[in-house]
Amino acid sequence: MSRSLVQGTHTEADKILSIVFRERVKWTVKDALSVDDGPWVLSHVCKSWRMICLSHPELWSAISFGAQGDDDSDSDFNSEEGGSLGPVAGLNSDPLSLLNLVLERTQTQPLKITLEFALGTAYVNTLLSHQLIQALVSQSHRWEEADLNITNAEISLFAPIRNRLSQLVKLSIALFNDDDELPGRFPYTENAPRLSDLTLYGLPHQNVSVPWARITHFSEELHQQASTHGSRRSVDASKVFLEILRANPHMESFRVDYPGLYKSSGVPSRFNHPSLRYFSARDSRLIGALILPKLNELFVDKPIFSTLPALRQLLSRSQCSLRSFRLAESSINDEVITLLSITVQLEELVLQHVGWDAVDDTMMCGLIQRMSEASFLPNLAVLDIDISPAESSDFLLESVVVDKPTKLGFVNDAFVAMIAKRWERRAESKWGAHINAVSVWCELPATVSLSRTRGVMELRRLSDEGLDVVVKTRDPRALKIEDGDGKDVSYVYNLQ
Repeated sequence: MSRSLVQGTHTEADKILSIVFRERVKWTVKDALSVDDGPWVLSHVCKSWRMICLSHPELWSAISFGAQGDDDSDSDFNSEEGGSLGPVAGLNSDPLSLLNLVLERTQTQPLKITLEFALGTAYVNTLLSHQLIQALVSQSHRWEEADLNITNAEISLFAPIRNRLSQLVKLSIALFNDDDELPGRFPYTENAPRLSDLTLYGLPHQNVSVPWARITHFSEELHQQASTHGSRRSVDASKVFLEILRANPHMESFRVDYPGLYKSSGVPSRFNHPSLRYFSARDSRLIGALILPKLNELFVDKPIFSTLPALRQLLSRSQCSLRSFRLAESSINDEVITLLSITVQLEELVLQHVGWDAVDDTMMCGLIQRMSEASFLPNLAVLDIDISPAESSDFLLESVVVDKPTKLGFVNDAFVAMIAKRWERRAESKWGAHINAVSVWCELPATVSLSRTRGVMELRRLSDEGLDVVVKTRDPRALKIEDGDGKDVSYVYNLQ
């Protein structure tokens, strides 16, 4: 075999490995300063892999870490105050040098930064934390994405980024302070010519300087403490956010969530936004002022009593083609079903439910019955039902009495028949779409009412034909299947 052919084979193999490495790093890196994570592990396998890692700076360019305390950490690196640097220190006695080495290996590559210094701040070695932030700030001219989870104490450390954010496209700032502490100001990003995606948590947008005319994706979530401090107490929030939309006709994604503690003064004048495609809000006054003809994705999180009727009216007057609807932390009720009845173009339905009782089960059965009608959600392709416990503590989950599990009565033979009917539309030319993915995920021990000979076998037949169907629970002993008279039949971990 010629040398050139061998070299060519190695070159192609290296290219393939570099692609695999990028995907591996993309989905697994949690801490850039952990030598047991990401490209550090890959570069220690062999000389060849090390050369690939060192010759691809993009493998090092996603820099994510924090200085959160960890009571279970094996670290013996303690601050003078008696705190630890958490997982970072346990793996390297000089995190600052390690960070500088990572930055060196990124060469001139654009950086994706994630900082979580707001978590466990009681255990943070303040001096070291500030040095790490300063090292990253020195490279802010290369920031492409920045996700900053900080407190007021860290804000001033970012002052040097002003007028250096020429590559910044995406910015997320989450501000975590004590309950009695006012949210600070972050005035350093007014000159970021490429910034188009802005996410704020606990930090009012009035406290941030950004080029608003360029923002196409905006999200702001305020907790009660942040939204009631200062002058905002007397501000009509719906009008404040409407001003943002009016000033930016190119906005494509808009999500706001805030407590209803604002002064209301009259009904805002209605206007047509020509570009908005993704929308999430629960303030009926804000919703009532909008016409969104391009809307195709709607997310409703913890709706109040007036939210769903306002959204139904929004969809009616907008005459939009909604493709995706996600409802979180809300029970299924008549308002939900009525809203869904007018979304004939809907392709994805995601229902995220917290807690479960007999009333919830009855309403879900009603929704499943409506879904068996050909005219209801005729284009639905994805159905995702996620049920989580009211308390997410692992201890509480483990303490659940399995003899009295959650009852998922809606997962029955009628549910399977509805799925089968929609799946078989793929063979009918008159239907433009058919269901291709169904997921029921309950994070508590649960029983379903599938018959062994009909429901379970039918789901497995559909799966064999290509339908992506999953039924799971958090119960480590698997999902308990009951027959029609309530007697236990079998345990099934995953119906797919």
